[in-house]
Amino acid sequence: MDPFERQTGDLNRQYAEHKTWVLTPILGVMEKHLMTFKEFPVRQLGLSAQMGETIEGIQSQILRIKQQQ
Repeated sequence: MDPFERQTGDLNRQYAEHKTWVLTPILGVMEKHLMTFKEFPVRQLGLSAQMGETIEGIQSQILRIKQQQ
């Protein structure tokens, strides 16, 4: 915990009351979106979060393109 963090009033409660209402409707939207993956499955892998692997992959693709020319 931050000993210098201060809060006056009930800001957390106000935030929860005014912003969390969106969680219920968004669940239906997300469910519909996720169901589309059954009909249209993912066709490619996403980017790796490991930047080293991403850079190596890009460099290998550039080398392949240069070798084909």
